[in-house]
Amino acid sequence: MLALIPCRVLAGLLLAVFLAARPGFSQEPRKDDQTPHKQEVDTRLEQALSRKDALIITETHEIGVVPGSFGAQVKIEGVEVAIPAEALRIFGLRFTRSVVPQKGENQAGLIDFDELGALQNGLDEMIKAAERKRAEVEKRAAEAAAGPRPPVLADRQPPLDPVANPSAEAIFATRGGLRVGFVQRGREQTCFISVNGSSPDASIYFGSGALRYFRRLLAQGHEKLVALGAK
Repeated sequence: MLALIPCRVLAGLLLAVFLAARPGFSQEPRKDDQTPHKQEVDTRLEQALSRKDALIITETHEIGVVPGSFGAQVKIEGVEVAIPAEALRIFGLRFTRSVVPQKGENQAGLIDFDELGALQNGLDEMIKAAERKRAEVEKRAAEAAAGPRPPVLADRQPPLDPVANPSAEAIFATRGGLRVGFVQRGREQTCFISVNGSSPDASIYFGSGALRYFRRLLAQGHEKLVALGAK
């Protein structure tokens, strides 16, 4: 039967079989080539710090610490990244959440200088919203205490607590993954900072009164970066 196949066709078939049998010419991608692509870096600071083709000089300047519940805290630092060969300087803030020793690595997140103003404005509105919600709950509690209490009948459920029902939340998220917010559940109001979304160890929780302190630290960080040359 091979005699019936033209020589050119036969040679082509043999070449195709030979190439298909070689690992480098397989039509199916190798397993080690199927690894997922790394997500794009969202901040200019991260882009600069991840470069491999240039000298990178990083300077940090301590700004302050935000204390949280159970001894947790977030440390805030001013960051300047310089690439001398390109006369490039990039500024921002780094937020580091310390974890319990031997329970994992510290979690950190970055925010570029050009986004810092939006975060500050967002915090100003968040503080107003938190204070407004707290005042509403206190007002309802006072009205409920001053008003007549409906009788509780044996065959009926007790009346609902007029203060326990309201709930609200406010969250500001940066492009680098930093999240700041507060959650109102009835009488309880809790604020949080999550330096990134990659680990449950990245968050701290604190009372709403510390939100203004966090806002002041951001203002100090902004002033420090401007003094270093950020524009």
